Amino acid sequence: MDIDENLEEALTKGKWNRKEVADIGLGGEVKPGEWLRFVRAVRRACQDLGIEHIVSPRANLYGQRLIQIGVGRTHLEEMCVWKGIRETDKRKIQGRLC
Repeated sequence: MDIDENLEEALTKGKWNRKEVADIGLGGEVKPGEWLRFVRAVRRACQDLGIEHIVSPRANLYGQRLIQIGVGRTHLEEMCVWKGIRETDKRKIQGRLC
């Protein structure tokens, strides 16, 4: 996964060009309990579908920290859950979550 250095800098309060970084709240606010349920659902879907993708407790822990600073669902999912996954596997899991 490519590292978004602009986002990294923004989250650490460094200088950044607002035009180069998407809105960190993209996707809307996520409640902590909602995030926990989502992470667990993705983990179960991976197991049920036989997809080898690690969704460890760190996905929840890091997500909870990011929620506190206002990171929205879109970025939370990309940074904490979908990192490194093939797009076809991601779509299968998302289909299972519906």
